[in-house]
Amino acid sequence: MEARKAKPGPEEITIETSSENSTRRKFIGRVGRAAAASLAVGATGLGSVAKAAPAQSGAGATSESSNGGNGRAQQSFNIRRNAAQVELNVPIPAEITNGDEERYANRIGNFSKGLAHNTIGEVAPASYRSFLQALRSGEPQQFEQIQLGGNALLVDPQAGLAFDLEGTDSHQLAIGTPPAVASEQVALF
Repeated sequence: MEARKAKPGPEEITIETSSENSTRRKFIGRVGRAAAASLAVGATGLGSVAKAAPAQSGAGATSESSNGGNGRAQQSFNIRRNAAQVELNVPIPAEITNGDEERYANRIGNFSKGLAHNTIGEVAPASYRSFLQALRSGEPQQFEQIQLGGNALLVDPQAGLAFDLEGTDSHQLAIGTPPAVASEQVALF
């Protein structure tokens, strides 16, 4: 007959588990600090972090306790200001149209989901004009005046007018010009 091993007592389990958790906590803490440092570098750029490093290490920095925490707040402001300056210098790409809006008077190649359409599926000119007017004005009340059709609503049509508080502004990024409706590229899809 095979002898069964005795179950460990509570003190043995506690000691093993406590030791294991302590090691795990230390590891997770180190990973967390490394992740935070990585995010800081990615968000502010190496130049900003390098400039702020002497102040953070205490070289010439005023103690937070002696000035009520304003030193850290000022460091934070400086890092964010430097990062914003870097983002300001990102070039704005040229917007190149595929020509479909000018090419097709019935707007067949343009976004018109949610707008009013005729019986053969072409967007109603007045509805499309109300859409363009709202986009050009950027005024929230103009978006309430867009002539919609059917049950579909426009989902957050003002999203492109929002300003991002992190990273490069969306208007400084390019996604490329879509192929024209009558192009070979579209035919191959």
